[in-house]
Amino acid sequence: RVHPGRTSVLTPEIIADVWQQITAGQQVWTSRSLVTYVFERYGVTVGRTAMRTQLHHAGMSWQRTRLVVAGQADPDGKAAFKADLEAIKKGP
Repeated sequence: RVHPGRTSVLTPEIIADVWQQITAGQQVWTSRSLVTYVFERYGVTVGRTAMRTQLHHAGMSWQRTRLVVAGQADPDGKAAFKADLEAIKKGP
């Protein structure tokens, strides 16, 4: 059923552009940075909550970023650390 209410200022073209920018992966996007991007590019003012709602309706969801250590640890240092850890766990 169709709910009455104001039509979104975010057109399907704007949502498609935002989707493209997010999936390009060139930067980490927040709702604030997306709102700023849409305003600078299209001159459309939209709130952060409205932006999140429209992206949710488009099938996108917010996910937290996490830090990942680049590369692998030194295998010799890793083995030495595990040996030291086992010795510490066993005690004197």
